[in-house]
Amino acid sequence: MNYYPLQKGLLWALCLITTLNTYAQQRTVGLTKYQEPNHQKGYYLLSPMVNQSKNTYLLDDCGRVVKTWEGGGMPGTACILGHDGSLIRTNSVFNPYMAIGSGGVIEKFDWTGSRIWRWVLTDSNESLHHDITELPNGNILAIVWVRKTAAEAEALGRTFPLGRTDVLFERIIEIQPKDTNDADIVWEWRLWDHLVQNTDPSKPGYGTPSQHPELLDINYYEPSDIGRDWLHLNGIDYNPTLDQIVITSRSLGEFYVIDHSTSVIEASGYSGGRWGKGGDFLYRWGNPEAYGRGTPQEKRLYVPHHAHWIKEGLPHAGKFLIFNNGQARPDGTYSSVDMVTPPLDNNFKYTIQPGKAYLPASGTQRYKAAIPTSFYSAVVCGSYMLKNGNLLTTDGLKGKAFESDSAGNIVWTYINPYGSAGIANQGDDPGINTVFRYEYYAPDFSGFTGKNLTPGSELEKNPYAQRLCEKSNTGLLSNGMKNGMISPNPAGDFAFISAETVDNGKIYNTAGRCAGTFSGNRIDLRRFKPGIWVVSYTAEGKTHTERLLKTE
Repeated sequence: MNYYPLQKGLLWALCLITTLNTYAQQRTVGLTKYQEPNHQKGYYLLSPMVNQSKNTYLLDDCGRVVKTWEGGGMPGTACILGHDGSLIRTNSVFNPYMAIGSGGVIEKFDWTGSRIWRWVLTDSNESLHHDITELPNGNILAIVWVRKTAAEAEALGRTFPLGRTDVLFERIIEIQPKDTNDADIVWEWRLWDHLVQNTDPSKPGYGTPSQHPELLDINYYEPSDIGRDWLHLNGIDYNPTLDQIVITSRSLGEFYVIDHSTSVIEASGYSGGRWGKGGDFLYRWGNPEAYGRGTPQEKRLYVPHHAHWIKEGLPHAGKFLIFNNGQARPDGTYSSVDMVTPPLDNNFKYTIQPGKAYLPASGTQRYKAAIPTSFYSAVVCGSYMLKNGNLLTTDGLKGKAFESDSAGNIVWTYINPYGSAGIANQGDDPGINTVFRYEYYAPDFSGFTGKNLTPGSELEKNPYAQRLCEKSNTGLLSNGMKNGMISPNPAGDFAFISAETVDNGKIYNTAGRCAGTFSGNRIDLRRFKPGIWVVSYTAEGKTHTERLLKTE
């Protein structure tokens, strides 16, 4: 009896088992993908939105902790670095009079970790919420809910088709920190100064909404957000060149640009300021039906977050970038990162044709998953343009940040390990690990001047010894995979074999079972879970076996 085939089969099985035991370590948290040279190096700031955490972390692009700040309470939503390297972050204080996203507290810490300022604005009438941004002078712009009674809202022309209730209006304030726990509000803009309604001639702002795109129709609301939180501003950004502010409304599917150069009195009116329109909208985009110049089919933003200007010195500077969450999108529920080119004349004034909606008719989708519905987050999120033209996007409900190139390929991924049960071990499920938005800072960021950026260890517990960001000298790639005929490796939805004729393609799981077959040199991985897979195939007259890392 010839035992050689049996011996050969057993030997192959033994090698396969040894290979799987060595390389089947799946990365569930921390840095899970790193591809050079396509990745843009930098630093990342996050505050995990879990009850146990009071911390904010600055990480390098290897996922190692560069700096930790311990806050005074549960993180709110936003956290940013000031131009001097200080940390400015929100805290969340429960307020039964407000809505989801209420913060109420802003804290400031120096680089050593000492808290140097804390300010509270939250009571039964108003509360800080969601986002903040720092001005060049060190002041802070913040969003504030202002609760008005049903009677006060009715006096402004509000109607209540589903029953009377109190209503949350919005104002934007500029805060000048003072002492260690005080502040002066040196500028403000109030939404209720810029309303239009066509139901009662005896009340303020009576007119035809379609004739006043510079005003907000107090009686326009999405059917799903007809209640008290009818606006839900969730993002704010500042343009120092134009001295303008952009704010994002999740509920109405729009973003609005207002003039910051006005005095407080001018901001409450319809004239004055650098752009001559007082506190009226200079530009709005996303839902022309909201001002009577479009139909539901012309809506472009669906519960969006984080509209902001692409900064000077970056590709597409001056355009708007926005995370379009995509809830109830007509062509399917999926998220995308959209870019909008504003219609500016030679004097940088926004243009609009009489009776028409603000242009452009559509934005440009800078990122959408290959299978669009595979990428969706109903809440939070944001995205930044990077110097190399890639995007750094937050998939907030999954606690994930990922970098994508112009073709949509994912070249870098990080997953927040701080979840509902604390900091997870590498390889474990972190549970609920929501992040409002990862902030990105380039290595030449002004706040890093003179600061020690030496990294420590990874944030997750028990990290693997092999770091994805460090090339080894063992003939292996940084992900532990051998160089082979399959590329890319790691791979997302598809991988390819560099051979003209490929036969007998099989994919094995970590238990050695065949999980699928393929033919040709294209491997469809869309139905496979992230992790290590073993691919066997015949090419050029030889049988090949390679390890393949499937990413999300």
